Amino acid sequence: MDRRCLLEHENGTILRLWVSPNAPRTQAEGRREDRLVLRVKAPPVEGKANRALIAWACAAFGLRASQVSILRGEKSRRKALLLEGVALDRAECVLGGLGPTTRH
Repeated sequence: MDRRCLLEHENGTILRLWVSPNAPRTQAEGRREDRLVLRVKAPPVEGKANRALIAWACAAFGLRASQVSILRGEKSRRKALLLEGVALDRAECVLGGLGPTTRH
């Protein structure tokens, strides 16, 4: 698993993403540079894509919405999520199980 999309943080792990809205379904789809590529079904209108991103992270990592926050990139495709309470090694395991066609 390419660790470059993950960074250790004092409160958990930072997950760097490249988010592509308006996809046929929400799914992780490999890597782009130092980021996980996530296609989300929701459009980038009124925060819908960001809410879909947070819902995906909650499902993938078994978190509550209050444990996931967008640190950077609220209005950009390049985003950084803070996964509170998630150790770096656990995040690596979760992402290692997400193949390029894994859907959530």
